[in-house]
Amino acid sequence: MGNGLSPVRSRKQFLNQYRANRDDYYAIKSDFYKACPKNKRYIRKPSWDKLWEKDCAAMRECMEKVWAAFDTNHDNKMTLDEYLLFIGVQQFGTLRQRIAGSFAVYDLNHDGSLDRDELREMFQFLSKLQIARQLAAVSSVVDRIELRPEIVKQLNDMADRFLEKFDTDKSGSLDFNEIIEGCETDPECLKLFGGSAL
Repeated sequence: MGNGLSPVRSRKQFLNQYRANRDDYYAIKSDFYKACPKNKRYIRKPSWDKLWEKDCAAMRECMEKVWAAFDTNHDNKMTLDEYLLFIGVQQFGTLRQRIAGSFAVYDLNHDGSLDRDELREMFQFLSKLQIARQLAAVSSVVDRIELRPEIVKQLNDMADRFLEKFDTDKSGSLDFNEIIEGCETDPECLKLFGGSAL
């Protein structure tokens, strides 16, 4: 991954790379193999989707994005190495690792930068996810969230302002270093990328 994230190849690497212990490692590994089809050492996309089928649509969409970002070689299989990377970043990662994980999820075309369309998608997605979490907190079960056109326009305007603010090289997109710089200086950027929104 262009942001410094790479699959975890061993227990030693996992323990060195993340703030986790041996029990954490073995629990994650056990959970992974429970999700694998019998006699397989990977999860295919339909099995991945099944893990989240009882969640709301916004969470399922989130896990779609996670699959796309953390299936690092894009072979339509989630290996233990890739799963350890995902869980390591989300549960045990440093702030920089969490920012890198969020960046990878929002970089839909995997080109190492976030363009205007990706930022707009990110703002809309995070808004839906926040609404879904608020509804879940009050025990409301809503499977699909549609944003009204005026809300979409407001979110798109916010995304455009965000791009203008942090695009220091005026390339029309944000690379990982611009996001890191933004997170170091701006609480809004840090909340979007470092707050483990997933």
